[in-house]
Amino acid sequence: MKILILLPIFLLSVFLQTKTCTCVKPADGETTYWSNGEVSMKDDKIYKALHGVVQYSDGKPMPGALVEIYDKPENVLRSWDGLKQKPIRQHRIAVCKTGIDGRFCFAGIASGKYELRISKSSEMCCAWNPVRAYVIVNSRSKNSTNAELKIEMQVSL
Repeated sequence: MKILILLPIFLLSVFLQTKTCTCVKPADGETTYWSNGEVSMKDDKIYKALHGVVQYSDGKPMPGALVEIYDKPENVLRSWDGLKQKPIRQHRIAVCKTGIDGRFCFAGIASGKYELRISKSSEMCCAWNPVRAYVIVNSRSKNSTNAELKIEMQVSL
């Protein structure tokens, strides 16, 4: 009986999340835009799902940012000395581009540890440092949060 009650609630939450998301499919073959630098971070929160907003440094939403999810996020946590080792081969799990409101969302991501990459092609004024974040997803954990991720993009100098 518990399953019958929880399933409609789960499906409703997935429907509501995807209905409000303005994420768009990127062009075939589109992948991370690298620039002179990058920002790497580890998020200590455990998320029920991966959704959020990409913003300019002034807090305004950044449309057209590429948001990717990769498996095996250990590369994000490597120290400078660890860069001498061969990188761990990763596979892209999901991808989208932020809509006009800077939002992204991924429904149905299995529990696990992931690398979230956010990047944007250069604009007339500047290039953007890509962001690499180590994130954990566990939809069943009582310690996980429904909070959205807020990613602030920095100008590459």
